[in-house]
Amino acid sequence: MIDRNQKLEDLLSDKIRLILIRINQTVQPQEEKRLTQELERLCEQYYLLRKTIKNSQEALSSSR
Repeated sequence: MIDRNQKLEDLLSDKIRLILIRINQTVQPQEEKRLTQELERLCEQYYLLRKTIKNSQEALSSSR
């Protein structure tokens, strides 16, 4: 479960990085808005995943 979460975290982190690079390049205002929205969505998923990982680790620690 932790390995799967780590892979998801890495994937989201990579996507966030790529979107930031694309936003920083010259883009049209519409494209910038779409990319910014996608970035916000990915950041939210990333935050929730980090929270899930933390909770999972705490649950594993307390069950030992």
